[in-house]
Amino acid sequence: MASSADAVWAQLLSSGRQKRSVRKTLVVMGERDTGKSTLLRQISDGGVFRKGGALDYMEVVWDLSETNASHRPNIDLYGANLSQSYNLYLLGSSEKPVTATLPYAFPPVSNGSASLTSLRASLCMMVLDWRKPWTFARQLIERFRTMHTLVEKAHSESMESDRDAMQTSLKAIVSGSMSEEATTLPTGQLEVNLGVPIVVVLSRADYIQELLNDRRITEAQIDFVQQFLRTIAARYGAAILSTTTSIPSSMSAFQELMKSQLLSQHCSIDASTNDACTLFVPPGWDSWMKIDVLEGGWDTQVLIEMWLDAMQGSDEKLLSYFEGKLAPPEVSVSADDSLQSSIRSNQL
Repeated sequence: MASSADAVWAQLLSSGRQKRSVRKTLVVMGERDTGKSTLLRQISDGGVFRKGGALDYMEVVWDLSETNASHRPNIDLYGANLSQSYNLYLLGSSEKPVTATLPYAFPPVSNGSASLTSLRASLCMMVLDWRKPWTFARQLIERFRTMHTLVEKAHSESMESDRDAMQTSLKAIVSGSMSEEATTLPTGQLEVNLGVPIVVVLSRADYIQELLNDRRITEAQIDFVQQFLRTIAARYGAAILSTTTSIPSSMSAFQELMKSQLLSQHCSIDASTNDACTLFVPPGWDSWMKIDVLEGGWDTQVLIEMWLDAMQGSDEKLLSYFEGKLAPPEVSVSADDSLQSSIRSNQL
């Protein structure tokens, strides 16, 4: 008859085997030609996508020892081989026939709903392209609506304990504390806990200077875009960063962030918010107070109210506000003038 000590060791070993066998799922959301391929080369050792209908799929092995060792996160006992395997799914459109296939990235699927267990072991990367900053609001609305629908349907098919564990796990990563005790987060941080870590990547940041040179955008408008993005990212406990191959440090930061997220660890890289080209906001760092400092006259609460409406399907007010603010400098448009805003948004 086995002793109680033997039983405890058996349970620990079983837990260790299960931990080693967990394969993360990375879902990448982004329109065509937004720099996704360049980003994916930074976090994989090659591979070929298998066409799976609307979802492209690839099994990825990433040798973590090849990334910047000086910033390597602590790897626990069961992850000591410095290789991370994960399933990669590429969602290249926000059209409903495409997003309807997303639950199948998180098996086992029940009644068309993703598994919360699989969702808990996942990471979502949303890619936006700095060449078209006026599209950021529309694309973020579409991406987060997709995530809300995915998670809410999964919740409807799962036990309440699974939901609690999923949300506790994300809060621990965002707060940087592995304790299950409640942790106070900054105001505006993780107000909506989907239970899935999210990274918002702003690709081709080198194009910002070209937009400025061509007078298609102003420094004040860039600050506005950053405030908008940071406010929404903080709401979901998401990280946000700009990347460009012309600034190698931005790619290194991207690698380190993705590594920490895939290993379910708190990101230790310092935040950088002085320059949009090198913007880096790790999960859990931002707050309404920090965002308000960037530019006077910013009203976070008003934006959140418009965002809530957008998540319920009424996005006209938010889009008019955002696109109106980004009118080209030579044709100044008041965000409060709905007629002029709609004219400019149609031209854009």
